[in-house]
Amino acid sequence: MRNFFINYKELINSYSFIKFEKELSNLLDIELSRNLKEVETVKNWITTINGKKFNHNGLSANINSLFIHGYNHSEKDSHPSGVEFDFYNKKERRELADIIFISSFYYRSKKVLEKITFNQAKWGEVKARTSSWKIDQGQLYLLSRLPRFNGVNGSFISNKNYYINTLSKCLTSYGLMNKENFIFISANNLLTAMAGKKSVNLKDFQSLNTLEYNLNLEFPIFEDEIFYYDLFYLLEKYCRRHNYCLDIFNKLLGTSSICFTNNTYEFISKYLKGNIGEIIYNNITTTINSSASDLMSDIIQNIKSFSDMQKNYEAMQFIQNYDGSENIKNHDNIEFKEPKRGLGLIQLKVNLGE
Repeated sequence: MRNFFINYKELINSYSFIKFEKELSNLLDIELSRNLKEVETVKNWITTINGKKFNHNGLSANINSLFIHGYNHSEKDSHPSGVEFDFYNKKERRELADIIFISSFYYRSKKVLEKITFNQAKWGEVKARTSSWKIDQGQLYLLSRLPRFNGVNGSFISNKNYYINTLSKCLTSYGLMNKENFIFISANNLLTAMAGKKSVNLKDFQSLNTLEYNLNLEFPIFEDEIFYYDLFYLLEKYCRRHNYCLDIFNKLLGTSSICFTNNTYEFISKYLKGNIGEIIYNNITTTINSSASDLMSDIIQNIKSFSDMQKNYEAMQFIQNYDGSENIKNHDNIEFKEPKRGLGLIQLKVNLGE
């Protein structure tokens, strides 16, 4: 397992990786500049980056992505990630995400680590001195507190009660967009920045900048390779048996996620390095968010069922690439009335050698 981390360091420092960062960031900036608001921007970006990849000395990364409209349902405001949740003394309905960002790391053909964040896209206005975004208070309550919720009709989230916790404080997040920029921020950080207001602007993020850059949270942090060889030998042979040692390992594995980025490039860079999101699969230690893992498993299974029923080739292809299932045949999609909004899934797949 030590070679997993050594190969990781080699990959993220390679020319090919840096070029990949720049290319993906530029593609998002291009879509933002078209000023098409969040739905079309998300759809176009996801379609554009699907299949992008690079290789470096036997190490590689590729993007597996899908934008899916979901079930045709007559219910007003149905959404493929729609949920009903407890909101004080009443029930409310909102979507859980516009995009699910997934980071999957493989070593010797086996998945080692997977992280996700449920991201809500919001389009804002560029003004003379700042940019601002209006935030729906019900949705912020849902994403920052994660109360009990269940899926509703037309949703890929199952109609059962979910009780989700968060370890990284970054399981749920926002992508604040405008024609010039993409700002990534966790739902908890956004709640803090808003301080009871109904909108947020760039000035509200100044304290978050100071906090994030004073914390050493990236996955993993290397200075001395010999030190890490010795450290992982110790962890593999002894520390993983004892909970008091797991905190060291968890910091290396990114349990403390990056929860705020200033711009498009910074977000893409942190995402490609695995610094963003909540751990839902972990083959190194026993620390994962089981509740979030179960939710994601249900979503993937429901998308698979949908793709089989609708003969949706793009969804079938995404599922095949996601979990390595059996080969599929290219079917003609069955036409059906699509709701206005959709759900995007972006999976980064990193192969760190054999």
